[in-house]
Amino acid sequence: MEEKIESKTCQKLEKLELVDAQFAYDLAVFGKSQSSSQIQAGILAFGSGGVIGFLFAIFDQNMLLFDLSIFLFLLSIAYTTNLTMSLVKTFSLHDYDQIWRDFNKTFFWCKSWAPFSHIQLRLVTIVQNETLINQGRYAELEAITRVQWAHDERDSVYCGVPKKTEVAYILAISLMGQRRFNEAIDILENLSKGTKKHYLHRGILHSLAFCYIERGDIEKANKLLDNNEEIMNTRPAWGLALDQDLVRVQLELHRKNLDTAAEKLAALSNYSRNSKISPEFRAHYFRTISRLRESQDRIEEAELHLQTAIDIIRSAPSLNSLSLSETYFEYSKFLERNGKFDQSLCMARQSEDFESDYLQKQLARLDDIRRLIARKSRYPVSMIRLLCESA
Repeated sequence: MEEKIESKTCQKLEKLELVDAQFAYDLAVFGKSQSSSQIQAGILAFGSGGVIGFLFAIFDQNMLLFDLSIFLFLLSIAYTTNLTMSLVKTFSLHDYDQIWRDFNKTFFWCKSWAPFSHIQLRLVTIVQNETLINQGRYAELEAITRVQWAHDERDSVYCGVPKKTEVAYILAISLMGQRRFNEAIDILENLSKGTKKHYLHRGILHSLAFCYIERGDIEKANKLLDNNEEIMNTRPAWGLALDQDLVRVQLELHRKNLDTAAEKLAALSNYSRNSKISPEFRAHYFRTISRLRESQDRIEEAELHLQTAIDIIRSAPSLNSLSLSETYFEYSKFLERNGKFDQSLCMARQSEDFESDYLQKQLARLDDIRRLIARKSRYPVSMIRLLCESA
């Protein structure tokens, strides 16, 4: 009877390759084409500014129109800044649906006033990337990043490592989220050799260690973290790595160092109760402490922590179907290990349902991007980004 039930339990979501080689090339070609369009737009804007300045010099002797133009320019920059800070505040509340409702307008104003709105545009891009990560929308993140890669380098490149560290790191994160760890490792190992003074270096090393752990190279992950212990003890400047502070805990659990893992988890306990921390991090924390409690034979506590992780994800302002599927899968395997086969099968079915929902949404959004590229539209790169609004 047990074998029959176990055979029906779902399998863990393995490597996703929703962006294949042909699609990656199409994205690169699209990004390159938008780079030349942006240069032409810049030349046109510069020429128009020169003409307007000439007309001001001839017809605006009292500088009234000039003063009005400066006032409107400053007012527009202030309005753009206000929109940006409002978006950042919404992100801090983890209301991802509202972020995408406000994103179109904010991104438009930031792009319209570039390069004067460079800081605002950078903040909006970070919010966009972190929101996609927190929602588990890694395939979309990969598509956007590949367009940006080709756009920045003005070439239809889709193999290798992007020259910009930030772009390369985001691409690696998107691959990690799709469990394409070997591809992510190729990028992260390359970055780790040339970014020792870069503000992302700590995140790069942690992400690389995470990939090693997931691939089963436990000793390699341990050696990497031990050799860079001084860097590991500094706080990250940017929070895009996958739960960086839990990577070492996962490593200690794999090595059966339960006391060390317990100490490190205790140091993170305050974050688990902080509503300002993303629901995804808090859920990951409770999943990790559940593994610790099970290893300590504290089975009832372990199950309670898994249930807490599920409650956190389900009560979040925006549902992360991928994270919920993975948590239900882990709960199913936990129940199976502890002889509760009927309940395990129920949780497995829940996992499959949310996995199916996640894949359907990802495929639908990628089809939208394919249609845009197939039309060879002369839209700016931002139009690719705006497709992500359909949360």
